[in-house]
Amino acid sequence: MSEKSATFFAKMQEMLPSTKDAYNESIKEYGELLETVVIEEIFMPLILNLLSVNREEKLLENIFGYFEEILNSDDFHLINALSLLL
Repeated sequence: MSEKSATFFAKMQEMLPSTKDAYNESIKEYGELLETVVIEEIFMPLILNLLSVNREEKLLENIFGYFEEILNSDDFHLINALSLLL
């Protein structure tokens, strides 16, 4: 995993601390970090839930602002992973 990917997953867990156990369990289950699985099955359901209940507006602004930073970066691996799921 690249340093930028590691930073992304650390930052996402920092913003969404309730995902930490599921993140670690996913790595344990698959024997490695499957980035799209973690984004799709762990992060996105929580983000979609926050959007549907219209809560945590500042957190959502921070998350989507971070996504925008990534999409404007030169990390094509992360850009591809996010663009497939967003």
